[in-house]
Amino acid sequence: MFNWNAGSSSLTVSWNNMTPGNTYLVQFWLNDGRGGQSGTSTFTGGTNTSGPVAIGDGAPGQYIIGTFVADGSRSESVTMSPGIMLNLVQVRDITPINTKPNVTWQTPATISGASDVSTKGTYFGSWAPYDEFANTNTVNGVTFQGFSDLHFFTTGVTFDNGYNGFGSPNTSDNYYNTLLQYAAYSNEGSTPATFSWSGMTPGHAYLVQFWVNDGRNTGESRTETITGGTSTSAPLSFGSDGSGPGQYIVGTFVANSYGGQTFTLTASSTGANPYPQVNLFQVRDITPVITSIAVSGTTLTITATNGPTNGAYVWLQSTNVTLPLAQWAPVFTNSFDGNGNINLSTNIVNPSHPHEFYILRTE
Repeated sequence: MFNWNAGSSSLTVSWNNMTPGNTYLVQFWLNDGRGGQSGTSTFTGGTNTSGPVAIGDGAPGQYIIGTFVADGSRSESVTMSPGIMLNLVQVRDITPINTKPNVTWQTPATISGASDVSTKGTYFGSWAPYDEFANTNTVNGVTFQGFSDLHFFTTGVTFDNGYNGFGSPNTSDNYYNTLLQYAAYSNEGSTPATFSWSGMTPGHAYLVQFWVNDGRNTGESRTETITGGTSTSAPLSFGSDGSGPGQYIVGTFVANSYGGQTFTLTASSTGANPYPQVNLFQVRDITPVITSIAVSGTTLTITATNGPTNGAYVWLQSTNVTLPLAQWAPVFTNSFDGNGNINLSTNIVNPSHPHEFYILRTE
């Protein structure tokens, strides 16, 4: 959203709803090619001021480009001095894709009942788009939010439509059925659509769960993939050709130093309406919790829970707790079990060390 405030000596342009940690490009144009008019303006954003930008005098004017990283305010303000005129402005998200963590995607599963909804770890946030009453009930103990409570949540410009009649998946849970008939969608054909959030803790492991459903039997087979970082999921079926309910998918990743994630939805169809779509979404913090630890001679015994199902982990060891994490030595690698638990005894203790410290890190 843009706002501007023009005065005799300056003009201020501001906008908001950006994703903290993302990198943005802003471009301003000045032009008055009628002749007999001259002048320049500078642009100030934060503490930095541009060089003079000319409006032109019988010749084309000029434009200027700047870049910045959005902070927690999600907003930016640029002041033009003097405020002669402003012809055009654009802002673009130029965050490199490799700054977002790669998601490990599971195989899509067909919607079947309330037990689809994961309760692993702790709830972080959700989105039940277009359903303002989503939070009046729960599904498998999870309360979804129509007005997303994901930190710094934002959608791309193509997510510009919503609908509440996508057809029931006909599970035994009426409220689950109701939620899945609502969705946000893009009306831009097969053009990918995006949404983002941040505020996650770097180094923590997160589970994401995404649903798509269109049970109206429109006579066309619709599918879409989800890309997080450089990892793309297998196609999820909407069930829109009468083949049954739609599908959901689970993915996991470890938040990086940016604490944010962006998903790109790319749809396809056998008919005329591919339209990227999301019916339901949740994020859960599944960072492992060490529940017990004991040492006997050279044997370290540890139990832990809340890990990603069958996900890999590594034990890091150091004799100096103040060392940077990159300098801790990996001493043992294995996987969580099918319930996200660890029950481990291993000979990794060195009795000659008066102190040893360990960190459990998911991979």
